[in-house]
Amino acid sequence: MNVTRNNLSASRIELSVLIPAEEMLAFSKQAANRLSERITIEGFRPGKAPFETIKARVGDMALLEEASRLAISKTIDQALKEQVSEDWIGQPEITISKLAPDNDFEYKALITLLPSVTLGDYKSFNIAKDKIEVSDEEVDKVIAQLRDTRVKESSVDRPTESGDKVVLDIAMSLDNVPLEGGQQKDASLVIGKEYVVPGFDDNLIGLGRGAEKDFSVHYPADFHQKNIAGKKVQFHVVVKDIFARELPELNDGFALDFGLKSLEELKKNIRHSIEHEKSHEAAHKQERAILEKVVAATNFGEIPDALVDNEVKTMLAELEYNVNASGGKFADYLLSLGKSSEALSNEFKPQALQRVKTSLMLRALINAEKLVVSDEEIEKELKVLREQYKADTSALETINSSTYRKHIKSLLLNRQAIAKLLEWNNPTI
Repeated sequence: MNVTRNNLSASRIELSVLIPAEEMLAFSKQAANRLSERITIEGFRPGKAPFETIKARVGDMALLEEASRLAISKTIDQALKEQVSEDWIGQPEITISKLAPDNDFEYKALITLLPSVTLGDYKSFNIAKDKIEVSDEEVDKVIAQLRDTRVKESSVDRPTESGDKVVLDIAMSLDNVPLEGGQQKDASLVIGKEYVVPGFDDNLIGLGRGAEKDFSVHYPADFHQKNIAGKKVQFHVVVKDIFARELPELNDGFALDFGLKSLEELKKNIRHSIEHEKSHEAAHKQERAILEKVVAATNFGEIPDALVDNEVKTMLAELEYNVNASGGKFADYLLSLGKSSEALSNEFKPQALQRVKTSLMLRALINAEKLVVSDEEIEKELKVLREQYKADTSALETINSSTYRKHIKSLLLNRQAIAKLLEWNNPTI
C-alpha cells in the first residue's frame, strides 16, 4: 500500500491510497469467499467454490466492487494513522479513482480537520450573576392565572362583554384574498386577553349569538408572521356562543384548592417559585456571558463549513423535537413563521458558528487544564439513564454502546470546564 497526502486547505486534506494489483488479488479472493456464501453455485457448498468458478459466476466487476469495499475497510485506518496526526471530524469521504481487473486499485479519502484553537484569557472576566428580585405584580399575575384555571363558565344569551369567552368562526383576508391558514372554525377566546392581535377583541364587544361582523385590524410591524406584519388584515367573524366567566374569590379557601392553608402561604410559595426560576435564568445568563467573553478572546483557525452545517442540523432537530413535544407540528410552526426550513437554517448559521466555537474552546480548555472524569463518574451517569429507560430496549442498546459512553464522557468534561470557568470568572466566589 502506498499513501500520499495532499493539503487542500487549512481544514481539508486528501489522501490517495494505492493498492498494488498483487495485493488486490488477495482482497479479490476474500471477496469471492464472501460472495460464494451469499449465492448458490451448483456442485459446491456455500463458501467452498474455487476462486475462478466464483469469478465466472458473478463477473469481474461485481467481484472487484466487493474487493474494493474490503480493501478500503482494511486499509483506511492504517492510511490515516500514517498520514494524519491532526484531529479530524466525521468520517472520511471516499471516492474510487482507479478500479480495473488485474490493475492497481486507487481510492481517495477526503478528511476534514478540526481547526487550531489558541486560548486567550479565560480567568479574569469577573461577570456576576444578576440580582434576583420578585415584584408583587409578578405574584399577582400568577394568582390571576391560577384563578383562570378555576373559572366557572355558563352559556348566556346576551351581547358580549369584556371578560366573556366567545366561540367564533374566523376568516382572515389580505387585500380581499383569503389567507392560507387564516380560516378557523369554533375558535375560543376570552375578550380582553388579546389572543389574536391588539385591537381584535374590541370589535367583538356588543355582539350577540349568531351575529356576523366584518372589520379590519392593523398588525404590528414586528408581528411574528412576516406575511401579515405591518399590514391591515380583514376579518369576518360569526359568533357561535357566548360564555360568562365567574372567577373564584381570592381568599384562604382558594388556597386550599392547591393544598395550602392560607392565601398568604400560597403567595409565599409563588414568590419562592418565581425566585427559583429567575435564579436559574440568571445563572444561564451569567454562563452565556462568560462563554461569549472567553470565545471572543480565543483565536480559531479556519472553521470547516461541515462543522457549522452539522450544528445547524442539530439546532433544527432540537427545534422540531420541542415543537412536536409540545403537541404541535413542525410544518405548521414553519407556516406560522412564514419561513421554509432552508430559510430557518440560514438564520441559524451565526448562532451555530458561535456554538461550534464554544465547543472548540471548551475542548482546548479541557486539554490545557488537563481535566479528567473517572470511569466511576461516567458509570454513575449511565446508571441513571439505564434506570430511566429500562423499559426501552432500543434506548438501552444505545446507552450501553461505546459511542454513547464517549458522548457521556465528553458531556461530563464540558460540564466540568464550564464549572471551572464560572469559578474563575465570578467575582462573588
